[in-house]
Amino acid sequence: MKLVIAEKPSVAMALASVLGARTRKDGYVEGNGYIVSWCVGHLVGLCDASEYDEKYKKWRYEDLPIVPECWRHKVLDGTKKQYGILKKLMRDSNVDEVICATDAGREGELIFRLVYEQAGCKKPMKRLWISSMEEQAIKDGFASLKDGSCYDSLYQSALCRARELWTRHHQKFENIWQRGQICWEQSDCPTQLLRQMQEQKSVLIFCFSRSVRVSQKRCQTG
Repeated sequence: MKLVIAEKPSVAMALASVLGARTRKDGYVEGNGYIVSWCVGHLVGLCDASEYDEKYKKWRYEDLPIVPECWRHKVLDGTKKQYGILKKLMRDSNVDEVICATDAGREGELIFRLVYEQAGCKKPMKRLWISSMEEQAIKDGFASLKDGSCYDSLYQSALCRARELWTRHHQKFENIWQRGQICWEQSDCPTQLLRQMQEQKSVLIFCFSRSVRVSQKRCQTG
């Protein structure tokens, strides 16, 4: 049996129809030598900073920037059921090959690979690379599957991008903090500054919370 994993249910159903897999199960469709299942977007993602160290539950300027020495992943909330189905299918003794049929691109590659690795799957992997969901395009794609290793560089690129975004998110906190400190020192009325930042939905209002009492006193006496 070949296990085909699409990025979303609608694509999986279209592939299953062409492949002749028509028996519906919980979280997948099977038939004609194929099991066709799906992700629901990202099932696995990077762990939060607090999952590396509990001290990051409450951020401090002294801890920034946060860059993990060894990156860790987790099954995302709300996706555990479908991940469990895929993991079970990947480990099914009747499955001898896994076909990545997520979207043809960096993000699609990442979505599949993280599930494949999180599940500890070691079975041979093929890659379906198509840009059309027309029946003939699907048939041609399955007739010209490539070894999954041909896309290792794409996967590494996707990993680097995800980690860069994770790091940039935390670095942004540090930069905002630094800019906020300068604005705070230059502001005639820090309470008004806080109000403006709230209107702009700044993410680091709390950075200045310890100075609120002082600022209110300044405004009242000024």
